[in-house]
Amino acid sequence: MSWTLILTLSLLAAADAIQNTPSHRGALQLSQDAADLKDLRRKEMLRIFSGGRCLGAPPKDFGDLGNSLSEEACKQRCLNDSGCNFAVLNRANGACTSYTRCSDFRTVPTMVTWRKDGALGSSEDGGEDSGDSSDEVPWRKDGALGSSEDGGEDSGDSSDEVTWRKDGALGRSEDGGEDGGDSSDEVTWRKDGAPDSSEDGGEDSGGSGDEDSAAGRVEEDEEQPLRRSFDSPSWMMQCPSGATLTTRCMSSHLYDTIVDQVQQLMRRLSSRCDTNSCDQADFLGCVVRMAGHDFMDFDPATGTGGSDACTNMEHEDNGGLAECLFDSAPALHEVYGRICDEVSLADFLVIAAEALMSFSAVGQNQASLARAFKSGFRFGRTTAAEGCRLSARNLPSPQESCDDVQRVFVRALGLNWAEAAALMGVHTLGRAEPRNSGFSGWWTSPEESRQFDNSYFVAMFAKGWCREVNVNRCSQAEARLGLCVVKHQWQRCDVNRDQLGQGHEMMLDSDLCLAFGDARGGNGKLKAREDSCCAWVHTSEPDFAMRDVVRANKNKFCSVQCGSRVRGIGDGGAFDCGDDSLSQRVRELEACCFFEEARSDCRTPGLGNDFRPGGPAVEDVRRFASDEGAWLRVFTRAWKKVTENGQAGSLGAWISAGGSEPHRSEIVLVAETQPFS
Repeated sequence: MSWTLILTLSLLAAADAIQNTPSHRGALQLSQDAADLKDLRRKEMLRIFSGGRCLGAPPKDFGDLGNSLSEEACKQRCLNDSGCNFAVLNRANGACTSYTRCSDFRTVPTMVTWRKDGALGSSEDGGEDSGDSSDEVPWRKDGALGSSEDGGEDSGDSSDEVTWRKDGALGRSEDGGEDGGDSSDEVTWRKDGAPDSSEDGGEDSGGSGDEDSAAGRVEEDEEQPLRRSFDSPSWMMQCPSGATLTTRCMSSHLYDTIVDQVQQLMRRLSSRCDTNSCDQADFLGCVVRMAGHDFMDFDPATGTGGSDACTNMEHEDNGGLAECLFDSAPALHEVYGRICDEVSLADFLVIAAEALMSFSAVGQNQASLARAFKSGFRFGRTTAAEGCRLSARNLPSPQESCDDVQRVFVRALGLNWAEAAALMGVHTLGRAEPRNSGFSGWWTSPEESRQFDNSYFVAMFAKGWCREVNVNRCSQAEARLGLCVVKHQWQRCDVNRDQLGQGHEMMLDSDLCLAFGDARGGNGKLKAREDSCCAWVHTSEPDFAMRDVVRANKNKFCSVQCGSRVRGIGDGGAFDCGDDSLSQRVRELEACCFFEEARSDCRTPGLGNDFRPGGPAVEDVRRFASDEGAWLRVFTRAWKKVTENGQAGSLGAWISAGGSEPHRSEIVLVAETQPFS
C-alpha cells in the first residue's frame, strides 16, 4: 500500500471521527439553529400602520385570532395562522383580527396593523410593494422638516408614519397650519404631565422657536415617559370650528335639539334583533357605557374626574367605546360636530346617554323619563384633556365582585346600595362581546336588550344562573406570560335556556353579587372563579315576595310557564308558582339549576333564614324587579348625582330662548318628582 493511499485513508478516518465528536455535533446544531433563526426572522410581522386598520370586514370575524391579547401575542398568532397575511390589534381591548388582503386603511386611533413578511403588500393591485417603505416605521419630530423638504406631499405613504412631538410645542406644520397630508393618521405623543397643546382645544400657538427649545428638552429628559394624546374621547371627537371646553350657556331648545338628533341616529339603525345581532342594542349599550365609564373615575379625595369626557380609550375596560363615538355609522361625532363650539363634550356625552335611555324606555315611561332627565340636567361640565391615561384605573373590575362595586359606586361616587344597584340596571342595554371585554352574552334577551326597562332585575331572580369559566379561552400558558387574563362569568342554567332562541344570556360577578352571596356563606363576595353554585330563589318564601317578579317575567319562572307540566322536572306535576309544598320546591330547584350538576346553592334569599342575608342590595333588586317605576325613581336620582360629581357650584340652569336670565320655571329637582306610576 502506498504512503499516499495510507495518508488519504487516515485523513478520511480522522474527519469521520471529528464529525462524530460532541463538539462537532454541537457546532452543527448551532449552525442549524442559526439557519432556523434566520428563517424565522424572515417570517416576522412588520408594522405598516399605527392608528388604523385594514379597510372593510375581515374574512372571518373581528377578534378571530383571540381577545385580550398583547401585541406580541397577536403577531405570533398571525404567524402561526397560514391564512393570516395581516394582523390588526385593537389596543383598547386586545382583540386580534386576521386579514388576507389589505389594500386600504381606515383610521382608528386605538388600532395597529402588521403585515406578515413575505406576504403580499398593501398596494391596491395586490402585488408586491414597489419598495420597502411600507415596512418601515419612520420617526420624525412633528413640526420639523417633513418627509419632503418643500412641505408638499410625501413621495411615499405618509399614513404609515408614527410621529411624536412634545404637546405644546410647534404644531403640525412649521407655519402653525394644517399638514398637507392626512393628519388623522398621525399618532402624536407628548410628555406626561406637560400642558396640553392649547386650553381651548384649538390649534397650537407655538412657533419654530418653541420647537427648537422643545427639542433640547426632549433630549435632556429621554427617560421621562411619553404618552399618546389620542387616549381621550376629545381626541376622537374633533371639532372643525374649535371645541368649547366648558358650556357657557344652554337653552332648553338646544338640549331638545341635541336629544332629537341623537335619537335620529338610533332611528337609522335596523330594529331587527336575533340571537347574533341587534344593532340598536349595541349602539345603546355603547353610548350609555361611554357616559358611565366617564363618570366612574371620580376621585372624591381630589375632586377630579367624573363626567369630564376624560378616560383612557386604550384601556382594556373601554374596549369598543370608540365605535359609537367615531368608528361606526352612525356615530355620535356626527351630532357633536354640529354643536361642539357651543356645548362641551363632557355635557354632550351626558345628554346623549339621556336621549337614548329615554328613547328606549317602554310605554308611558318614555315620556316620563325624558321629562325627568331634562328637568334635572345642569350644564357647565368642563372637558378635561389632561390625565386621561390613568383615569380608567379607577373603573371597577367585574371579577372583583361587590368589593369593587362598593369601592367605586358607594365610596367614590357617594351612592347608597339601592342607588348603586339601580345604576347597574343600565346593563339591561346592549351586551358583552369577547372582542371588547373578554366576556360574552346578553344580560337579558336580545329584544329586551334594546329596551330601557327593569328586565335586568327580573332576570336576576326569575332565571337560574351557574358559572361559566374561561369564556375568552385564555390558555394557562398565555395567562402565565401575561398575554391574556382569564375571564369567568355566569350563564343561564335553567331548563331550556338557549334552546328558546333567545341567545346566550349571562351575568357578571358584579351583577349577581348584588343579590346573592357566595357558596361559602359570604355576603357580596360571589365570584365565578371560586364558587361553583347555582344562583336562584324559591317563589314561595313568605318574607321574600316573588309574585310580582314572576308576573313581570310574563308569568314564567326559570323558563317554565306557571301552571304547566314539564316532563323531567320533579315528579312531572303542575308547576304551581308560589306553592310552598316540598314537591314544588323540588320542581323549582330542578328547573332553575337544570344545567348545574352539583346543585350546590349560592347563598340565596329564598332558601330560609339560615341562608340570609344574600347580597348587599338583595331587597332593592327584588323591589326593582317587582316595580319598574320604583327602579326609575331611584335611578334618576342616582344618575343626577354621579353625573354632577366634581362639578360643585359650576353647573348652571336653563336660560330662556330670548334672554340670558335663568328660566326658573323649567327647573324641577328630580328628587322631588314622582314621574313614574
